[in-house]
Amino acid sequence: MRNSLSISALLFVLTVIAAASCKGRFYVAVQDEHVASKVAGRFMAAAFIKSDYDAAYQQLDSKVQTLWTKEKFQSIVETMHPKGRPDSLTIDEYLSFPKAIELISKGESGDEEFRYLIRLAGNSDAGYSVVALYRSIEPFTSKRKAKKVKPPFKVDVSLLAG
Repeated sequence: MRNSLSISALLFVLTVIAAASCKGRFYVAVQDEHVASKVAGRFMAAAFIKSDYDAAYQQLDSKVQTLWTKEKFQSIVETMHPKGRPDSLTIDEYLSFPKAIELISKGESGDEEFRYLIRLAGNSDAGYSVVALYRSIEPFTSKRKAKKVKPPFKVDVSLLAG
Protein backbone atom coordinates (compact mmCIF):
# COMPACT_ATOMS: atom_id res chain seq x y z
CA MET A 1 0.00 0.00 0.00
CA ARG A 2 2.78 2.40 0.94
CA ASN A 3 4.64 1.57 -2.30
CA SER A 4 1.62 2.39 -4.50
CA LEU A 5 1.05 5.62 -2.55
CA SER A 6 4.62 6.79 -3.10
CA ILE A 7 4.43 5.87 -6.80
CA SER A 8 1.19 7.86 -7.13
CA ALA A 9 2.78 10.83 -5.38
CA LEU A 10 5.84 10.62 -7.63
CA LEU A 11 3.66 10.49 -10.78
CA PHE A 12 1.68 13.48 -9.55
CA VAL A 13 4.85 15.51 -8.94
CA LEU A 14 6.25 14.57 -12.37
CA THR A 15 2.96 15.56 -14.02
CA VAL A 16 3.02 18.96 -12.28
CA ILE A 17 6.64 19.52 -13.31
CA ALA A 18 5.93 18.51 -16.91
CA ALA A 19 2.89 20.79 -17.08
CA ALA A 20 4.83 23.71 -15.59
CA SER A 21 7.67 23.28 -18.08
CA CYS A 22 5.18 23.43 -20.98
CA LYS A 23 3.57 26.66 -19.82
CA GLY A 24 2.65 28.81 -22.79
CA ARG A 25 3.38 26.09 -25.35
CA PHE A 26 -0.12 24.70 -25.60
CA TYR A 27 -2.98 26.53 -27.19
CA VAL A 28 -6.53 25.34 -26.91
CA ALA A 29 -8.72 26.57 -29.75
CA VAL A 30 -12.10 27.83 -28.63
CA GLN A 31 -15.11 27.38 -30.85
CA ASP A 32 -17.90 29.91 -30.50
CA GLU A 33 -21.13 28.69 -32.07
CA HIS A 34 -22.62 32.21 -32.07
CA VAL A 35 -19.74 33.79 -34.01
CA ALA A 36 -19.63 30.77 -36.33
CA SER A 37 -23.40 31.00 -36.87
CA LYS A 38 -23.04 34.59 -38.09
CA VAL A 39 -20.36 33.56 -40.59
CA ALA A 40 -22.32 30.53 -41.80
CA GLY A 41 -25.52 32.59 -41.81
CA ARG A 42 -24.05 35.24 -44.13
CA PHE A 43 -22.79 32.49 -46.42
CA MET A 44 -26.12 30.63 -46.51
CA ALA A 45 -28.12 33.84 -47.00
CA ALA A 46 -25.96 34.72 -50.00
CA ALA A 47 -25.61 31.23 -51.53
CA PHE A 48 -28.88 29.49 -50.72
CA ILE A 49 -31.51 32.20 -50.21
CA LYS A 50 -30.40 35.15 -52.39
CA SER A 51 -28.34 33.29 -55.05
CA ASP A 52 -25.61 35.93 -54.70
CA TYR A 53 -22.79 33.64 -55.80
CA ASP A 54 -20.10 36.33 -55.81
CA ALA A 55 -20.74 37.23 -52.15
CA ALA A 56 -20.94 33.57 -51.13
CA TYR A 57 -17.79 32.64 -53.06
CA GLN A 58 -15.81 35.33 -51.23
CA GLN A 59 -16.66 33.59 -47.94
CA LEU A 60 -15.19 30.26 -49.03
CA ASP A 61 -11.84 29.32 -47.59
CA SER A 62 -8.96 30.22 -49.95
CA LYS A 63 -8.06 26.52 -50.29
CA VAL A 64 -11.60 25.76 -51.48
CA GLN A 65 -11.39 28.64 -53.94
CA THR A 66 -8.31 27.03 -55.50
CA LEU A 67 -10.36 23.85 -56.07
CA TRP A 68 -13.58 25.49 -57.31
CA THR A 69 -13.97 28.34 -59.75
CA LYS A 70 -16.92 30.68 -59.19
CA GLU A 71 -18.70 28.89 -62.01
CA LYS A 72 -18.12 25.46 -60.45
CA PHE A 73 -19.33 26.76 -57.08
CA GLN A 74 -22.45 28.21 -58.67
CA SER A 75 -23.12 24.91 -60.44
CA ILE A 76 -22.79 22.98 -57.16
CA VAL A 77 -25.22 25.27 -55.34
CA GLU A 78 -27.72 25.16 -58.22
CA THR A 79 -27.52 21.35 -58.29
CA MET A 80 -28.32 21.34 -54.57
CA HIS A 81 -31.55 23.27 -55.32
CA PRO A 82 -33.33 21.67 -58.30
CA LYS A 83 -36.84 22.81 -57.25
CA GLY A 84 -36.41 25.98 -55.24
CA ARG A 85 -34.72 27.92 -52.46
CA PRO A 86 -35.50 28.37 -48.79
CA ASP A 87 -37.11 31.64 -47.67
CA SER A 88 -35.14 31.54 -44.42
CA LEU A 89 -33.12 29.09 -42.35
CA THR A 90 -32.46 28.44 -38.69
CA ILE A 91 -29.11 27.21 -37.37
CA ASP A 92 -30.03 25.15 -34.34
CA GLU A 93 -27.25 22.60 -33.80
CA TYR A 94 -23.48 22.38 -34.00
CA LEU A 95 -20.59 19.98 -33.64
CA SER A 96 -17.33 21.38 -32.31
CA PHE A 97 -13.88 20.11 -33.31
CA PRO A 98 -10.36 21.39 -32.47
CA LYS A 99 -9.89 23.13 -35.84
CA ALA A 100 -13.44 23.34 -37.18
CA ILE A 101 -17.10 23.67 -36.33
CA GLU A 102 -20.07 22.20 -38.17
CA LEU A 103 -23.38 24.05 -38.11
CA ILE A 104 -26.66 22.31 -38.87
CA SER A 105 -29.60 24.29 -40.18
CA LYS A 106 -33.08 23.73 -41.49
CA GLY A 107 -35.68 25.73 -43.31
CA GLU A 108 -38.54 25.46 -45.73
CA SER A 109 -40.27 27.04 -48.65
CA GLY A 110 -43.80 25.91 -49.42
CA ASP A 111 -43.81 22.15 -48.95
CA GLU A 112 -40.06 21.68 -49.53
CA GLU A 113 -37.74 21.21 -46.54
CA PHE A 114 -34.11 22.27 -46.60
CA ARG A 115 -31.42 20.81 -44.33
CA TYR A 116 -27.82 21.94 -44.51
CA LEU A 117 -24.54 21.23 -42.77
CA ILE A 118 -21.88 23.91 -43.16
CA ARG A 119 -18.33 23.17 -42.01
CA LEU A 120 -16.18 26.14 -41.05
CA ALA A 121 -12.43 25.95 -40.55
CA GLY A 122 -10.86 28.06 -37.84
CA ASN A 123 -11.84 29.13 -34.36
CA SER A 124 -13.25 32.14 -32.54
CA ASP A 125 -9.81 33.80 -32.24
CA ALA A 126 -8.54 33.28 -35.80
CA GLY A 127 -11.90 33.62 -37.52
CA TYR A 128 -13.90 31.21 -39.64
CA SER A 129 -14.16 30.37 -43.33
CA VAL A 130 -16.45 27.97 -45.17
CA VAL A 131 -14.73 24.74 -46.19
CA ALA A 132 -17.68 22.42 -46.92
CA LEU A 133 -21.40 22.55 -47.60
CA TYR A 134 -23.92 19.73 -47.66
CA ARG A 135 -27.64 19.45 -48.23
CA SER A 136 -29.74 16.48 -47.14
CA ILE A 137 -33.40 15.52 -47.27
CA GLU A 138 -32.96 13.68 -43.97
CA PRO A 139 -31.76 15.10 -40.63
CA PHE A 140 -27.99 15.02 -40.26
CA THR A 141 -26.74 12.41 -37.83
CA SER A 142 -23.37 11.83 -36.28
CA LYS A 143 -21.68 9.42 -33.93
CA ARG A 144 -21.22 12.49 -31.74
CA LYS A 145 -24.23 14.20 -30.27
CA ALA A 146 -24.79 17.66 -31.71
CA LYS A 147 -25.17 20.51 -29.24
CA LYS A 148 -27.98 23.06 -29.42
CA VAL A 149 -27.35 26.64 -30.51
CA LYS A 150 -29.13 28.68 -27.84
CA PRO A 151 -31.00 30.64 -28.95
CA PRO A 152 -31.28 29.23 -32.49
CA PHE A 153 -29.75 31.57 -35.09
CA LYS A 154 -32.15 32.94 -37.72
CA VAL A 155 -30.67 33.17 -41.24
CA ASP A 156 -32.23 35.56 -43.74
CA VAL A 157 -31.16 38.13 -46.32
CA SER A 158 -30.89 40.90 -43.70
CA LEU A 159 -27.50 39.36 -42.81
CA LEU A 160 -26.16 40.54 -46.17
CA ALA A 161 -26.73 44.20 -45.30
CA GLY A 162 -23.86 44.33 -42.83
